[in-house]
Amino acid sequence: MALAAKENGHQGEAWTEPFREGATETIALLTARGAYGHFGKGGELVSTAHWRVDRQKNIAGSGDAPGKSNLQLQKNKAGRPSTMACLIVPDVYFFGIDGPAADNRDAELTRIIRHGLNLSLASWKMTTEVGTQRNRGAVIKIFEVTGDFSSPKPTFVSRQKPVK
Repeated sequence: MALAAKENGHQGEAWTEPFREGATETIALLTARGAYGHFGKGGELVSTAHWRVDRQKNIAGSGDAPGKSNLQLQKNKAGRPSTMACLIVPDVYFFGIDGPAADNRDAELTRIIRHGLNLSLASWKMTTEVGTQRNRGAVIKIFEVTGDFSSPKPTFVSRQKPVK
């Protein structure tokens, strides 16, 4: 299955104002390499006048499964919740943008990350089911990256000589 961003069945509380000016432009500044951050640490990845994309604390993996990165588009200078889009990216995809054909995988993952954040942004809706502001609030759907890279996967060849 090709790399894609799909709903993961969860939703999150979102910023209650419908203002979106500049949000998609901020998402467009994000790259896959930039999304992983410096040595995989969280924090602000890109920022514009009204918006920023943050990488939240990593979601731990279980067993041999790698962790997941939680990327969020947030409104600058807004109280909680300030999130307007959320995308979960299993860290294995970030590990896959190194080695042979890395540029192709990097470009593909960048497209999917941007697409997933835009899908989540487009899912925003007002609701009376959540929220703390006079019994009203807003929610977004959370999306997650799934599938396989379409470009060749890296293969690793051991350079060690067999022990006799």
